[in-house]
Amino acid sequence: MGMFDDAQGVLMSTTEKVFGVLATWASSSSDSTFSGNVLFSSPNNKILIGDTNKFQYRPYDYFFEYFTGQFDGLKELTDSGNIQTVTINGLSLYVREVYTKDDGKTYIAFCEKQ
Repeated sequence: MGMFDDAQGVLMSTTEKVFGVLATWASSSSDSTFSGNVLFSSPNNKILIGDTNKFQYRPYDYFFEYFTGQFDGLKELTDSGNIQTVTINGLSLYVREVYTKDDGKTYIAFCEKQ
């Protein structure tokens, strides 16, 4: 690996240790359970609907960010239509979409609360 790759891995690992929360995923394709610190965002801001006094939460506003090697197979299983469940902060979340970010080593998983 190059100098940038090494620095990227150290930076992501440090960020997850300082700001991350524990996530657990039991793969639907095997008996394996994966866990690790992720950068997690949950919706807590209401979204105003038009010019009304009504608010809503967007169901896919839950997301977490993780680095390559943490949840091997999560993206592939999600892309093939298998609904995966991840537990973060006591919340059970369905993983609906997983995208790669930037150079493909960082992933963002968009989730919906069960």
